[in-house]
Amino acid sequence: FLFALAIGWLDYLDLPLFHTNGWCQSLVYISYVTSFLSVWFTVSLTVERYIAICHPLRRPEMCTVRRAKYVVSTLSFFGLSVYAVSIWTSGIEQIVQLGIPICVPFKDFLVIHHVMIYVDTLVTLIVPFTAILILNIAITHRIAYFYTQVKMTKMLLVISSVFLIVNSPSYVIRLRLFV
Repeated sequence: FLFALAIGWLDYLDLPLFHTNGWCQSLVYISYVTSFLSVWFTVSLTVERYIAICHPLRRPEMCTVRRAKYVVSTLSFFGLSVYAVSIWTSGIEQIVQLGIPICVPFKDFLVIHHVMIYVDTLVTLIVPFTAILILNIAITHRIAYFYTQVKMTKMLLVISSVFLIVNSPSYVIRLRLFV
């Protein structure tokens, strides 16, 4: 996700890689997919910690390598499939006022683009934020009674919380630009 953002920031170094055909579509797609995977892998780790802390007797049957591979594969397939539409809805257009090509959503697909923004915000911010918050509250409540995994749980809470804090501004900016 951060790599895709870094490519977009190359504009400030007068390297407009993002605004060339092929790169534009690829980076928009990669940005969507990696953002989705980043948040849902974090949710998956939080669920695993929740099970380990709040349901320790069920952990051996629920938290298996096979199940982890299945979750990673399913999330990856879902992300790669759902966001594929962004490849065909974005591209390079010549902006007459600026006199330069720029990567934008195609005008013919603006409705699809706006729907994608709302769905993406729901799927990569609101639902995961709520899930992580609820699970972290349950974990925190359980910590009072369960001391053996305190260090790992604190680390997960910090990672999850920092994730929420770091990602929230980009969604606020994005919503402000498109709403």
